[in-house]
Amino acid sequence: MTSTAGFALTESTPLAIFTAQVEAFNAHDLDAFLATYSAEADVISSAGSTLSGRDAMREHYARRLATPGLRCDVLSTAPVGSRWLIAHELVGDDLTCTEVVATFEMVDGVIRRSMLMIGDTRPRDDAP
Repeated sequence: MTSTAGFALTESTPLAIFTAQVEAFNAHDLDAFLATYSAEADVISSAGSTLSGRDAMREHYARRLATPGLRCDVLSTAPVGSRWLIAHELVGDDLTCTEVVATFEMVDGVIRRSMLMIGDTRPRDDAP
């Protein structure tokens, strides 16, 4: 069992780690979210930005997770071996969402690197 601040994983499969990351994101639990990443993690965005390490991630995601209604809806996942996972997601608030295809590399029970391919932002189909 892998234990990290705020939650315990019963498995360290890519899908279990990814699921814990999404649950923490949707709960706006910054510490639990960051605990799913290695201290040296890189988050690379097709928009041109790279976050390196938990300190940079904490600064970025503290602002991001303060967005009311922010959530990640997972459309599909595809584990690739014992180390990678590809996810198709809609990320946004109650009114708009952005399509994202993300790859996650897992090392030693945490996310070592994620690469985010950012699509278009659009109104949510279920918006009020």
